[in-house]
Parts: sequence; structure tokens; C-alpha cells
Amino acid sequence: MRIGLTYDVACQYMIKIKERWKEHFPEHLDTVERMVAGVAKMHQVGHKDDCAYCWVLKFLVGAGRTSGELIKTVWAELNQANGSVKQMNPGMRHDALNLFYADWNFRKMVSLSKPYLIYSSNR
Repeated sequence: MRIGLTYDVACQYMIKIKERWKEHFPEHLDTVERMVAGVAKMHQVGHKDDCAYCWVLKFLVGAGRTSGELIKTVWAELNQANGSVKQMNPGMRHDALNLFYADWNFRKMVSLSKPYLIYSSNR
């Protein structure tokens, strides 16, 4: 299975990733072999044309129409939980963060239906 990732400077980071992982994490080198990377849409503007065409998410198989920035949208709310979870033991922290992300994902999925419901109620 391929592992897709986005990074602001994936064009630079991915160049020598195999060498770095071979030196520091040789037991996980097979993971790097499965990685495919792209530059998040918000950061493509700052890249040269030849770089942008190679790393644009539009051409990354399996990326779909993702912006590559969605993971960052949860950080502001997650920072609010910081005061609580830093006092917890590792097991409780893990459970609390799992619950937080489950709630975040649930609310995100519910909000996806709102445009459809608005459209269908106006017909």
C-alpha cells in the first residue's frame, strides 16, 4: 500500500529521504519505498514551475482533490485540549486524543451533508 504525504517543501525533503532513512531508520526503509509526496496547494505558488509540475497534488495518484492542508485545521482546537492532556498518563492521553479526533471527524462528516441538505430543501 502506498503512503501519501504532503509537505510544504516535499520537493526538497524527498530528494535524499532514502539515504537519510537508510542511515537512521534502516529497519523502516520499506516504508520509504511506499511513500509518495506532494506539495500542499497553498504552498505551490512559491515554487518554480518545473518543481510545481513534478510535485503538484493534482497529478499524484490517489490524492484526489485534496488541498493537503486539512491536517492543520484541527490544530487550533487541539491546542485547547493541551492543558488537560499534558497532565494525563500516556494511556489516558492516548484515549483522550482518540476521542478528540473521533469527535472532530464525526463533526466534519456531519458538516459535509449540510450543502446537500440546504440544496434539497430549496428545491
